[in-house]
Amino acid sequence: MFPERIDEIKRKVLEATLDIAEEYGINFEFGSTGYKRGKFFTTDLTVSVVDSKGQPQDPLAEAFREVRSFLDIPSHIDVGTKVKIRGRVLTVRGYDSKKRKYRIIFEDANGRSLKGTVDALKNSYVL
Repeated sequence: MFPERIDEIKRKVLEATLDIAEEYGINFEFGSTGYKRGKFFTTDLTVSVVDSKGQPQDPLAEAFREVRSFLDIPSHIDVGTKVKIRGRVLTVRGYDSKKRKYRIIFEDANGRSLKGTVDALKNSYVL
């Protein structure tokens, strides 16, 4: 019965942190979750500072905004834009200059991070 209640527990924790998030201008977000044989579960909790639009301030997101015009990425594509690539709907999360080829960071509907090329982003279908 416990594994079925994990999502409910995570939702209640997020609800309990709403006042703190508003007061300090931060965002709480759960990551991957693991379940350990009826005893407990582990999960990642990410705390990030949000900007005036409510978007988390992220170094990868800031880097994307800085290099977007230099890479000739259309101005209507920004962090948080949903695009369709190879039949998958992905959300643009940022730009990682440390990567050699796959510098654009995406997130799928399950919250999993994926990487892609600048050309793949330019040729994608914006939703």
